[in-house]
Amino acid sequence: MVAKIGRFFQGPLRRLTGVDVRKILDNAYFNSVFLGHPTKLETSSIYWRKRGPAPAACDPDRDRSGLYWICPALPFDGTHIVRVTRTVEEVAIRHELEPMCRFFNMNQWYLKSFIVIMFDQDVPNEALAARKCHDEVLTTLDSMGYPPVRLGIQSMNLTASSEQSYINLVRELKRVLDPNDILAPGRYDFRHRWANREHLPDSDARRAST
Repeated sequence: MVAKIGRFFQGPLRRLTGVDVRKILDNAYFNSVFLGHPTKLETSSIYWRKRGPAPAACDPDRDRSGLYWICPALPFDGTHIVRVTRTVEEVAIRHELEPMCRFFNMNQWYLKSFIVIMFDQDVPNEALAARKCHDEVLTTLDSMGYPPVRLGIQSMNLTASSEQSYINLVRELKRVLDPNDILAPGRYDFRHRWANREHLPDSDARRAST
């Protein structure tokens, strides 16, 4: 309701404050990324490690800019925010990188932190350093009690917080419902911890054992 009222008065508010209220409301409410709406608003931030300004038309793939992201959950409490931030900073400094660490309140009990590690693929070994930094931050926070809400496809084997009973259940569901391992193989199924991998195709069984 507040957002709709703000949109109704966007003209006077912009004249009084100079702030584009419509843009803020669209990004925060009507076209929020949390509602599944894609945005190019922050694309230029991927160029943080580049030695120069971001181009007018951003294309990170073309310009060899990259990032890794981590999305842990934590209690809505200042002590935990400080703890997570310090941990991210300490790990990133060891890898000579600068992280971007943002917090979003999901409700009155918990936050999501979006930790982004940018890298320049034209700098020798920087992509590798970013990957190592990402892996260390993710596993360190997970061990501290801040589990990831989502994982990148390269990170499916890095978490250790799921109980074996759940992992066994997922394995059995895959065996019964997807015996040919067609549906999202390796995605959130924790197959690296499966005790029995007999129904997997040979190539996937070898990957799961590594």
